Amino acid sequence: CQILFVSKSAAGHLDEIFEKLDSKPVLTISEDPGFIQHGGIINLFREGGKVHFEINPDAAEKNGLKLGSELLSVGKVVHSNPATK
Repeated sequence: CQILFVSKSAAGHLDEIFEKLDSKPVLTISEDPGFIQHGGIINLFREGGKVHFEINPDAAEKNGLKLGSELLSVGKVVHSNPATK
C-alpha cells in the first residue's frame, strides 16, 4: 500500500483529501486530533511525554487494508462508527 502523511497545516482539507482517495489502498497517518473522525487510519498523539497512536480499523477496511494484530495491540483502537465493537 501507499502511505500518506497529512500534516496539521492540511487538516482543513481532510474532507477533500479523503474524497480524492476514495477507498484506495492508502494508509493515512496524521497528528491532527480530528483525523480519525474524518476517516483517517492512524493518528499520532503525545501523552505523558511519549508518542502514542490511535488506529481506526474501520477506515483501514474501507480502504482494503488489513492491519496486523501486533499493530492493533500496541495502539488505541478507535472505531469511526460508534456502534462497531
